[in-house]
Order: sequence, then structure tokens, then C-alpha cells
Amino acid sequence: MKAVVYHGPEDIRVEQVPLPPCGAGELLVKVDACAVCGSDLKSFRHGNPRIKPPQAMGHEFTGLIERVGDGAGDFVPV
Repeated sequence: MKAVVYHGPEDIRVEQVPLPPCGAGELLVKVDACAVCGSDLKSFRHGNPRIKPPQAMGHEFTGLIERVGDGAGDFVPV
């Protein structure tokens, strides 16, 4: 799958990364659309001590449930 990966300030790349596993109690969501927020822009420009490179970024998205792990429901809370 494609992901936006943070490598450091002003070094963010779109990369091909492995599809994450879907464990027990988890959902695998295929992203349909996403947004860039202020903290993403700040991290790009100045870095973020909570982001340890390389790390996929993004937390504002919509999507469809692709897989349901054992014991998980089929609803993603907002």
C-alpha cells in the first residue's frame, strides 16, 4: 500500500509499505480519503519529538472496513 512516511523535518515521502496485519480485536480500514491538518504541517516544517522516523503519518481519514479481526466489531468510533 502507499503511505506518507516521515523521515525528518522537510523530508516526507510517499512510499510503498507492507499492508499491516489485522490482529484480534482490530479492523483493517482501506483509506478512501484523507486530509492534512495543522500538526502534519508543523511536523513537516519543524519536526515532532513524538514521531520517530521512519513512521507513516496521517490520522484524519475516511475509509471502508476491509478485514475484521477475531473478536472485533464492525464499527469504527469517531
